[in-house]
Amino acid sequence: MRRLLALAGAAVLAGVIIAVVSQSGSASAATANCTSSYTHRTFSSINVPPGAECALQSSTVNGTIRVSPNASLYVCGTTVTGSLDAEQAYVNVDHWSKIYGSVTLDQPGVEEVYGELNCGNTCDVRSSTASPACEESGPADYSSVLCPKSIGGSLDITNAPYWANEISVGECGGINPIGSVDLIGNRAQVDLGYSQINGSLRCLNNDPDPDVYDTRINGSVHGDCFNDIIGTTTPAAVPHR
Repeated sequence: MRRLLALAGAAVLAGVIIAVVSQSGSASAATANCTSSYTHRTFSSINVPPGAECALQSSTVNGTIRVSPNASLYVCGTTVTGSLDAEQAYVNVDHWSKIYGSVTLDQPGVEEVYGELNCGNTCDVRSSTASPACEESGPADYSSVLCPKSIGGSLDITNAPYWANEISVGECGGINPIGSVDLIGNRAQVDLGYSQINGSLRCLNNDPDPDVYDTRINGSVHGDCFNDIIGTTTPAAVPHR
């Protein structure tokens, strides 16, 4: 079972620091197409067009983010008050971000961006701010990485293709809380750790079975991840951390 690297404070894409142009102020009320890198911006809603790359740092999205097929999204130190919906895309959200709505990853993964990490490319295990999941440094391959501080709504990861690399959830710091989690129809590995699920956890028709570990589940557990839960507590047990 993999453990993700702890997140670095600077935004880095594929080992190269994002060339973030200082762009202050608010975007218009209409949905904005994001095809570049932005810092300290406020958006109403965001659309990432097919094949585009969008990077948000220290920004606010007051609505939804939609990521189109073959696009990639990097979210670093950013607040999203709505939902994040992605289809056939690469999504990377760091632990200094918050998502107040739901998150949906349908058929996650874009081959061209394999090997890129959460807003940073190094991990200093000696640091007092290093995550418990920080056990190594160097590049690693993921089809998507979710590690916000919290997800206010549900998390749905569905139909990951067999050729996709691991989808990692919470491994670089934990998500506390997540409303509920559905992992359904995935043919790629899904790992979920160090988190708290306030609602139910459903794992149905996945091959391989998801790895769920060191996670507090306040609701019911259904499906093919039930027997694979490792170091995870239920309501009758002591809450995680």
